[in-house]
Amino acid sequence: MSLADALIAIVVGTLILGGLLAIFFAYSNVFDIQTTYIEINSNAAIAINKITKIIRGANNIEIDETINSTTYTTDEDTLVLALPSYDGTNNIIDDTYDYIAIFKNPSDQTQLQSDIQVDASSARPTGLQLIAENLDSIQFNYSNTTLTSTTKVEVILTESKAAGDTIQSITIQNSVTLRNR
Repeated sequence: MSLADALIAIVVGTLILGGLLAIFFAYSNVFDIQTTYIEINSNAAIAINKITKIIRGANNIEIDETINSTTYTTDEDTLVLALPSYDGTNNIIDDTYDYIAIFKNPSDQTQLQSDIQVDASSARPTGLQLIAENLDSIQFNYSNTTLTSTTKVEVILTESKAAGDTIQSITIQNSVTLRNR
């Protein structure tokens, strides 16, 4: 084999390798986009289910409530609820309530959290809990302008996450009736 043949073989090999690498990186980018979309879709569905479960179990919406030394006020992106307390055998304790706020984390706006303060006799867990990551926006719409008379809450949750050179985003909406109202 001559020097010219060797150079041609190297150039052709380099072109083939470059083409294979381009295909690999394109596939990797598509895989990353698909994986991210599945992740935020799944996380948003889990978050909306958690929120729905909490709202359905509520007795009423509170205008504002101090929970674990923080005062929360119900508005378009914060929801404060009174939930019936329950004991260790899941029986409701009459005239006893736990309070929960669902809100954007003020120090990390991509997190949706809940803060729960329970009655001393309640078996419900207390404190801060993470509901969703990759939060873009949360919106609560109420069926009545008088919050204490509201029986239905519409929840609109949007999650977004960068994937490759795109941003994947999903919005889930649900309308929930306070069952214990």
